[in-house]
Amino acid sequence: NGLGAFSDPSARQRLFSRSLLRAIGAAAEIPADPFSDSSPHLVDLKVAATFENGTAATVGVDFARGDGAREHLTYALVLERREWRIDDIGYALLGGENRTLRGMISR
Repeated sequence: NGLGAFSDPSARQRLFSRSLLRAIGAAAEIPADPFSDSSPHLVDLKVAATFENGTAATVGVDFARGDGAREHLTYALVLERREWRIDDIGYALLGGENRTLRGMISR
């Protein structure tokens, strides 16, 4: 079905925070690839910045596409059950628009 971790309960439990899992469970629609925003032809990935303050962290990631454009995503992580889990993903789109995974699934 193309939903990757969203279609695999074990992967969801390993990757996502409990709060995000509840939001995913209540979502009417889930993006096909939230990890890279379904960007075509990914050719490079760079971790741009990482910040941690105890039980929360953010990781900035730049994706290079095959057409030369770069996209920036920010992963918000929380420490749960002694492991880091994704709590949200922020997308800075090429056209200047910003959105989040939580915002997309709460519509």
